[in-house]
Amino acid sequence: MANTEITKAEIKDIVGDELSKFVSNELEKEVAKLLKNGKPRDEVVNLMKIALTSLYKYMWIRKDVWQNDIK
Repeated sequence: MANTEITKAEIKDIVGDELSKFVSNELEKEVAKLLKNGKPRDEVVNLMKIALTSLYKYMWIRKDVWQNDIK
């Protein structure tokens, strides 16, 4: 039987890759849908600013969780 043990780092890499693929695909679809539905470019840019600001605020609040993994 082959060695099927997966390390914690390998799991993190796999989950991170899949998550980034999903987010980039969904984000692209949502922006395309907004632009196709006639939303003005300024409104789409404003929505993106709000989303990124929320993400950075959340990451800052939760920095204790991910900060130790970077070091």
